[in-house]
Amino acid sequence: MPRPYTARFTVTRTGVTNETLLVTYRIGGRRRMGCPMTYFTISRAGAGFVAAWPTKGQVYFTRLDKNGAVLPPGEIRTPGESGMRNGLVALSASDGATLVAWKNKDVLGWQLYNAEGQPQGEPGSAKSSGSGAAGVVLPNGKFLVFP
Repeated sequence: MPRPYTARFTVTRTGVTNETLLVTYRIGGRRRMGCPMTYFTISRAGAGFVAAWPTKGQVYFTRLDKNGAVLPPGEIRTPGESGMRNGLVALSASDGATLVAWKNKDVLGWQLYNAEGQPQGEPGSAKSSGSGAAGVVLPNGKFLVFP
């Protein structure tokens, strides 16, 4: 199985510019690809990673092992809807809980998931200007999102 996520960047001395992204992954034998203008996020999660991305206006996430292989339960559809060039963030706590947050229009939305990928509680949202989404995992394992 090929690496589930690949990204190509043009790098300058001051950082990453002119980002060109190709997101390719396989789930259940089907190949899927994200739009070249897709905004996505990949962050550390224990011994692996957690990734979130939009596909056809819907936000998804998955957990990956240290080699980039998709972990069970695989791709998870969130209640989030994405817009053009809106931010996403996916964070994982030490107990395996994952928070996925997304921006759409002037609203920051989020959903918390347990270690098995099941939603915990209702999705949350707050008015928020701009197009970015940001958050951190606090030392006590709780999440803080910045509207």
